[in-house]
Amino acid sequence: MKKIIILLFAQVFFCCQSKQKEVVTTEKIVNQDSISTDKKVLETDLPESEKAKLWLVKSIENYFISDLTLMDSVMNSVCTKTYTSYKSDATGVDMDGGLTVKEFEKKWKGKFNTKLGGAGVGFLISGQDWTKIKVSKCTLSSKKIDEGYLFETVITDVGVADYKRDIKVVKSGDNFLIADVLEYE
Repeated sequence: MKKIIILLFAQVFFCCQSKQKEVVTTEKIVNQDSISTDKKVLETDLPESEKAKLWLVKSIENYFISDLTLMDSVMNSVCTKTYTSYKSDATGVDMDGGLTVKEFEKKWKGKFNTKLGGAGVGFLISGQDWTKIKVSKCTLSSKKIDEGYLFETVITDVGVADYKRDIKVVKSGDNFLIADVLEYE
């Protein structure tokens, strides 16, 4: 009888291990597909501004379908280090352990427009919960910027709200990164 119980536990254990491997394999495939799609976009003969636009739309939509536990790492992978640090400070303004509004403005006023930085709210949208996020508008702006591209963007939480954003995208090696987001409400 003990042998049968041990065999049953072993079988259950190995079945569970097999399922975990399947989940990991599936996640790797999804990540590889998104990477290969990014490479396909970057390797086309499109103008660089159009490549940046396609990358931006895909990056925003992928961010909001990513696992909640991975959102910080996804944000880090699509933003410059400076903007990530800035937005982290902006999100924590007037919260426990965060900067005050004055401290935030003093720290970042030379590099970013702190009035449109989304102080006290999350990355890209101000809503804490969302249903389905789509980029409903992404147009190359006629405004001149020092480097990169500025896109007039509307991020739509389908059936809930629209978020108007001007998003600066810069070239980084063979890829692009978000360097700033001006948030309008």
